[in-house]
Amino acid sequence: MENLMINMIDEVLDIQEEEKEVWKVKDDLEADWCLDKIRESKAEYNRFEMVAKAKIQQIEEALKKEREKMEQETSFFESKLREYFEADKHENMQEYIKMKKDFDWAEFKKKLDINGNHIIDKETGEIVEIEGLKLETKPEEFKVEV
Repeated sequence: MENLMINMIDEVLDIQEEEKEVWKVKDDLEADWCLDKIRESKAEYNRFEMVAKAKIQQIEEALKKEREKMEQETSFFESKLREYFEADKHENMQEYIKMKKDFDWAEFKKKLDINGNHIIDKETGEIVEIEGLKLETKPEEFKVEV
């Protein structure tokens, strides 16, 4: 059987070299041989594809690790530069820097509740009495927009 296969291969190669006639499948044995060659070709391709995908995955993982390393290093050095420039800016310009404290009325009002004529702290339930802080009632406003 092996000799027969070798003879068929030699025959195919001889025909291709001489280009006398086009090779054709002549019987079931040659058809079976063709199917074997197709299976071998597909198996070889599948093996190659599997190896290629494994290598691609390996390279992508290595690239991901390098990207993470680069991002960590970049973040670290950017933060150090930011610290340096912020400190340097403040040290060299200290005479020009003003610190202004301002009361955050919006946040303060969120913690208050109105009960009749009293202002109540929502957290403690105490009546809030701060000099200058009082309730003002606004008249209802009727407005029509078109």
